[in-house]
Amino acid sequence: MEVLGFILAADIWSQWLWPILLLVIGLGLVIFVHELGHFLVAKLVGIKVERFALGFGPRVLSFKAGETDYCLCALPLGGYIKMLGQEDFKPLAEEQQVDPRSYQGKSVGARFAVIAAGVVMNVILAAVLFVVVGLVGKEFPAAIVGGASEGYPAANAEIVWQDTDKPASSKGLQPGDKILAMEGDSVLLWLSSNRISHFQEVAITAALADPDDEYTFTIQREVNGKKRIGKAKTGVKQSFKLGMFLFGISQAADIIFDKPDDLITDSRFNKNDKIVKIAGQEIEHSWQLQQIAEKLTGKPVIVTVQRKDKQEEIKVQPVLLNSGSVFCLKDGRRIRGKVVDYTPNKDPKLAIFTVATKSGETEKFQEQAIEKELLVILGMVPRIKVLGVDSSGVFSRSPAYDADLKPGDIIIGYGDHGAPSFRQMLDINEEFVGKGTNIVVQRGSESINKWIVPKERESGAKIGIARTVDLMNPVVARVLEGSPAAKAGLEPGARIRAINKTEVNNWIDVFNALKALSGKKVKITYQLGVQKKTVEIGKLDDTKFDASDYQFAVLSGEMPLKTLQIRIQKKNPLTALAWGGRETLRMILSTYVSLRSLILGNVSAKSLSGPVGIGSLAIKVGRDRPLVDFVYFLAFISTALAVFNFLPLPVVDGGHAVFLLIEKVRGKPISVKIMNIVQMIGLVLILLLFVVLTWNDIAKWMKELW
Repeated sequence: MEVLGFILAADIWSQWLWPILLLVIGLGLVIFVHELGHFLVAKLVGIKVERFALGFGPRVLSFKAGETDYCLCALPLGGYIKMLGQEDFKPLAEEQQVDPRSYQGKSVGARFAVIAAGVVMNVILAAVLFVVVGLVGKEFPAAIVGGASEGYPAANAEIVWQDTDKPASSKGLQPGDKILAMEGDSVLLWLSSNRISHFQEVAITAALADPDDEYTFTIQREVNGKKRIGKAKTGVKQSFKLGMFLFGISQAADIIFDKPDDLITDSRFNKNDKIVKIAGQEIEHSWQLQQIAEKLTGKPVIVTVQRKDKQEEIKVQPVLLNSGSVFCLKDGRRIRGKVVDYTPNKDPKLAIFTVATKSGETEKFQEQAIEKELLVILGMVPRIKVLGVDSSGVFSRSPAYDADLKPGDIIIGYGDHGAPSFRQMLDINEEFVGKGTNIVVQRGSESINKWIVPKERESGAKIGIARTVDLMNPVVARVLEGSPAAKAGLEPGARIRAINKTEVNNWIDVFNALKALSGKKVKITYQLGVQKKTVEIGKLDDTKFDASDYQFAVLSGEMPLKTLQIRIQKKNPLTALAWGGRETLRMILSTYVSLRSLILGNVSAKSLSGPVGIGSLAIKVGRDRPLVDFVYFLAFISTALAVFNFLPLPVVDGGHAVFLLIEKVRGKPISVKIMNIVQMIGLVLILLLFVVLTWNDIAKWMKELW
């Protein structure tokens, strides 16, 4: 019992108490340094400081030294100094006696120095913290392409190679391309002399771009053991889902398995397992997985992983999926080609895809016209399964978790439907979001009926499972209209028994049997209930079935892989000093550019976080990441506080600075009446912003919990 109590106490300490303590200490440091700047310069110019307070609310500790009252208050979410004659929230009188030691009794230059000192100290603190991070070293996402989304600029960028090898040019960034530098109209790139050290620089540059901005990437690609250097010019495209501009480049994955804390899985892979070999081929990079997948036939393969101090061999069944170059449409057509353009829309269903077909023609169609199924063979769509053995499955605090769904469950009924396909499941989620419906799953030989309530998420309604097709049971969940199977009269619910005279036991058998019958007449024998039936598909030409329309994925649905990281460390103090200064300037500029992008509408307000969001992120960083990451986070907070405090808004330091500049130009201060009105308007605006951001944070948090 004592051991259990100790474990529980240790868990509470590591998960909550320690991260919260870090947050309190960190915020206290940032605020203390800010107020210390005001305090020191006020003392320097001869202003009487009546109070130096850290926090708000009831006093916890206090003492008086000289003419200043120093106090620590119960709520460590702010702080202030009270100078003689300075009233931020109390209306001023028109004929107020000015004490020579008061704030108002000093020159404009002296008061400006006092006001600016807090911001300057926050910038200095951020620089010091960044220098510490540089000396200790921190991991950042590597500036390596994990993939280029079709229809986005990076996927269609023309790459001109700088050597004399052939080909002289290529199209589209590819997984494994290393981004060495970027050129373009961006002060963030100018600060780093266009060199790219980690992926965040690429993502931030795109997010803060203007719609018509163009950038030139310098990339390094390894081809047959030789490194080639090329230049690729690309623009940006807005994602309405994320509310920002993107190049369409994803981060590269490592070859080490990860496991989110909220993921329930029965996988035989463990967190931190490192992939060593797949099917006997040594693995060095995650982008080799696609090359291996192209050689698979559907038979199980051995994945060798390094687990601590020994190697383990695990047998994995590859998953058969539609290729990314084939699109099944609701009108029964099958389009083969590549997405060359993507026009987003606030309603994702109305987004327009432009596809270049293999015949050289282009065709446009809306996303709602696509049948989003994971696997379609002759128009037959398999059932859906909760990812099971070797796979991620159910997320905690999700509808599926509440309904007690388990990895490996096969969904044989949902809502008013029988076994749903992937597309049908998405539609049912939308239909019953927030209302709830029945879901029936097959678990071994048992059928289990549960009540489930889909939740609304940023990307649509979900129930919180990782899904795949039920490959091992060739049961047809759906038959697409206009498809060869539909024209032959094959019915949903059918279990495929044979292709011509070849018995089949799973969908991979179905695929391989059809592959062997290309150009020949095909019959499908299936069972529906107790009845056996046979339908004729006719001659199997490539308009009905083409093996190249499909791909095997060896690790599809497995636990996710970690993001590929690169460690940045500056062992030379002078180099660390230069890096810290550059990071500080980059953070300041990126914050200002973010505000500009928000005003111009290039970035959605949904991407902003308030005190609740920042606090929860700080706790997560303190809980899950090394201490150096928390120091980096504090440096970011310090720069953000500096930027926000020096915005030209009444009440904050920037507003006071504007009043002082006006006073300098006019030769006299603004009238007290106008000052009081502006101060009150500014206070209301800031409180309104605080409420909106806090509500935004709480709404996000509630959406995650609900």
